[in-house]
Amino acid sequence: MKKNSLRIIGILLVLTVVITAFSSCTNPFKAEVKIPDEVTLKTDLHDPSYTFTYGELKTVLPLEKLAPLFENYEEKNPDTEITLSYNEIVTRFSADVMKDDGKALEGIWSLATDEEMKATTANKNEVIDYFNKIVNSLKTDKPAKTEYGEDFWTDDSTDSVTFTRNGKEIDKSTDEYKALRSAAVVYKKYVVDGAYNFLLGHIKDENGETKNLAEGNDSLDDILYLWGEKDVSRLTYDDVESAISSVKKETTTVEEKEYVTSLTRTVVITLKPDENAVKKAFSIHDKKPVLEEMKKASDYFTVEDYEITPGVCVITAVFDAATDEITTLTYQNNMTVNTEITGTNNFASVGTVGLSFNCTDQMYYHFGWHTSEGE
Repeated sequence: MKKNSLRIIGILLVLTVVITAFSSCTNPFKAEVKIPDEVTLKTDLHDPSYTFTYGELKTVLPLEKLAPLFENYEEKNPDTEITLSYNEIVTRFSADVMKDDGKALEGIWSLATDEEMKATTANKNEVIDYFNKIVNSLKTDKPAKTEYGEDFWTDDSTDSVTFTRNGKEIDKSTDEYKALRSAAVVYKKYVVDGAYNFLLGHIKDENGETKNLAEGNDSLDDILYLWGEKDVSRLTYDDVESAISSVKKETTTVEEKEYVTSLTRTVVITLKPDENAVKKAFSIHDKKPVLEEMKKASDYFTVEDYEITPGVCVITAVFDAATDEITTLTYQNNMTVNTEITGTNNFASVGTVGLSFNCTDQMYYHFGWHTSEGE
């Protein structure tokens, strides 16, 4: 009996040792859990954010647009909350996306609190300082790769084209206006062609080939605004109508814990419609190539000069908010061209009339900061 007791005690001791050994080791049958690298915000600009409930958004959004916002929520009740950045709201629910004349966007903003709306523009000066500091380092702290391109187009809507004779606007319903508008189509073609001729001449390499890529130690002085200058931006607080920064975060959940894996900051700067303000951030095309192109239309009309009136000019910059590296930079310069055209040959009876129309010049840059992106 004594022997049996000792044997049982021995077996229990062995089992205890084995269990202890296994409990202190990694289970060989359990897959190793990979914890993602978490990132944090490098610069806090006190970016605005907006918190809404499912019940609130249900009153202003259709179900097919509402559901994706809450797809990560197992339960959705009227009090379930979601927080969105400014950029998420305007890109997801703009009038162009929703095709609703801005009804959804207006509805969402009506749900934001007074404090949230005040915070939207409260950090304007901080945002401008942040933008200036980073973009003005681009020409010295060169990215591994800079891709760039430009688009130029005219507004073809009837409302955009205005003719005047002796200082008075010509009625758009008259036959005279319709005939002049045909001439305007030809004129605008030469404006666009002239703008592109300047662009192509500006970005040709030493072999005369058009390029849209700079790498390594290539100079960015004549590629980045401001062309030929050491600065990219000289904007002051007084030059800017609004400067809004928003941060979007991407997360992943591992073993019920959420990790932030990406932080993207979008800065949207809207300039005041003032020529001096625009010239502190935009490089303006030389008139000469445009006017040279106009000479090709001399069988129809002649043009001596033209003037530009600035409209809504917007700069959009996207940053990796964990490193403050800029990834894309887009300039959209909306303007009105004002000129006088004089009919020639078969159009001589037109005489001299004033012409104005809207057009847009857009410059785009993409920056790659790692060596692999420059290969």
